[in-house]
Amino acid sequence: MDVRLAVRRAIGLHDDGQLPAAVEAYRAILTRHPEAGVCWSNLGMALRELGLKDEGLEALRKGVRVCPELPEINYNLGNALADRGDLEGALACYRAALARGPGYLKAACACGGLLLRLRRFEEAVDHYGAALRHADDAVLHAGLGWALWKLPPTAGATAPRRRVAATALRRAIALDPTSSECRWRLHVVLRWLGRYEENERQLRAGLARDASSPDLQAALAQTVIDQGRLDEGLACCRAALAVDPDHEDARLARGRANFLAGRYGGAWPERYRQVRGIDRRPEGTAGREWVGQDLAGQSILLYGEQGLGDVIQYARYAPLVAGRAGRVVLACRPRLVGLLRRLPHVDSVVPSDQPPPATDWHCSLLDVPAVRGDELDAIPGACPYLPPVHRELAVLPPARQFRVAIVWAGSPTQKRDGLRSCRLEDFAPLFEAPGAEFVSFQVGPRARELRAGWRGLVRDATLLGYAPDWRWMLGRRDTPWYPTMRLFRQPEPNDWDSVFREVRRELAALLAESGRAAKGSDVDPASVGAPPGRPS
Repeated sequence: MDVRLAVRRAIGLHDDGQLPAAVEAYRAILTRHPEAGVCWSNLGMALRELGLKDEGLEALRKGVRVCPELPEINYNLGNALADRGDLEGALACYRAALARGPGYLKAACACGGLLLRLRRFEEAVDHYGAALRHADDAVLHAGLGWALWKLPPTAGATAPRRRVAATALRRAIALDPTSSECRWRLHVVLRWLGRYEENERQLRAGLARDASSPDLQAALAQTVIDQGRLDEGLACCRAALAVDPDHEDARLARGRANFLAGRYGGAWPERYRQVRGIDRRPEGTAGREWVGQDLAGQSILLYGEQGLGDVIQYARYAPLVAGRAGRVVLACRPRLVGLLRRLPHVDSVVPSDQPPPATDWHCSLLDVPAVRGDELDAIPGACPYLPPVHRELAVLPPARQFRVAIVWAGSPTQKRDGLRSCRLEDFAPLFEAPGAEFVSFQVGPRARELRAGWRGLVRDATLLGYAPDWRWMLGRRDTPWYPTMRLFRQPEPNDWDSVFREVRRELAALLAESGRAAKGSDVDPASVGAPPGRPS
């Protein structure tokens, strides 16, 4: 019998779906020709398709031992191992396949996808870059873009890297315009880059092909809300939720739109729903979850979560809960304990990295306004609700002139930090203002951009990116969360220049006012509190 003809017949049976007959044919060939690597590979695949996973895996392993130079059998063994959860073994097989066939596209795509799954993003970037030298493929470009996006933030490198990610994802869509997954990934990157109009165009192009995609509808909701078109964004949310009533991104976008519009009553349930079922409690927390039950004579643990600024913002609610409970314990990150211990009516403040004392009830500090059902006008806005820690202020030397404190960057790990943080050099127009001295309150890795400075707490202003966080709402110069704060907003995406021109005009007016006040009294103009610039 001609072995080539027998192999073609076996493959024909396999392609026709006659799997038992194909298995018998492959085995007959291998009895006489055990070196036929293609038959071992196809036998393993046929057995797996029949549900005989272990037998199929063993056939593939035999084939690799007999014919290790065959890329296809290494690739198929990699797939079998990945299905069993042996991801490292699968990765080794994909790499063996590529070593024997560098242009083997299936193996290149599988290897890259597995590196992403394993969160080995730097390796994934290198892998996709090498694979793209052999094939201009949509999956490879999409993988490269996503791997670049997933790399941890690095000072000075994050924005350029993410621009390259956007370029890769654009190419993926050019090669495969039908891929909703590629469009969603490009949406994530463009949103971080502040390219809202381009993002909207590419999402609408995707929806023209797949109008029922809840992922694209929710993404479009996010980007039109970013541009301040709240009602249109809510309509997109409704379209997404009509297809998938539990779509998380659509619900979060709906909540954000309501927050930005000041409709807090309709927004809290979405925030509350977002975290339901997620155990955010400090380890060792006792008691039941508080969702508004009577607390008279009972104890409750309130715990902080998310960023430091979120905990400080919501700390105002702890004394309100204390008015309803017999005892209140607040758990927070260790670095906030000293500050939050100054809250009135809170019995104890403990670090969240240690087991808290036993209480009857527990609740996230950030859930308290949702439990209360607070509308905008119910926000506790009395300031200061947190007295300053004077030992921190003591490090400030006496002011020689009108003092302005600045902060130019938030946490680099915050997913939208690129839109809220600016550069230290953006403050340059302010530094030229006569009669003012500037001090840095910047913390974290970006504090190194300024060699020296002081830290402290004074009245402040906040400089907002074009698409602000939910708490700042839209079109307002003030905020009920911090009634003494002045908000400065970007008129266009990434336009910090206009913001700083407006701040400089306001600063000049403050300097003039403080000078006039000093002439008519014994007040030292340098002692008048000045709003520091703080992007957010």
